[in-house]
Amino acid sequence: MAAPANASPAPRAEPPAAPARPQIEPPHTTGPDSIADENGTVIPTSRTRLEEGLRSAGLDTFSTRSPDTGCILPDGSKVRVMDATKHASQRASFTNVNNDLVSPFTGKPPNPPKEISNITKWVRERCHIELFD
Repeated sequence: MAAPANASPAPRAEPPAAPARPQIEPPHTTGPDSIADENGTVIPTSRTRLEEGLRSAGLDTFSTRSPDTGCILPDGSKVRVMDATKHASQRASFTNVNNDLVSPFTGKPPNPPKEISNITKWVRERCHIELFD
């Protein structure tokens, strides 16, 4: 027997529910344990480990306007470990004796290519290390 021409299609079974998504960490709470350059210089990205390492090295410190940690390295360059703000994440900044931003790996100011439109951002990305924990 044929179905009437105006009959609705047979109901279809509902597809199975999508599997639950894994809980994802909020941004900026976890990251790599450290970063390194091609020469094997390793810098921890854990704020706790970085500050403990600077303290245990017995480095001189310097005052900052905020509750940051400032240390003077043997060559006179400085590391400043900074709290997160509404404009930037928790980070470490590296400067030379003249307070110019420098690469934490070379100790030299980065030299941006001429075609870079936002030089300030480009330099900060190379002189600041995002810290976690």
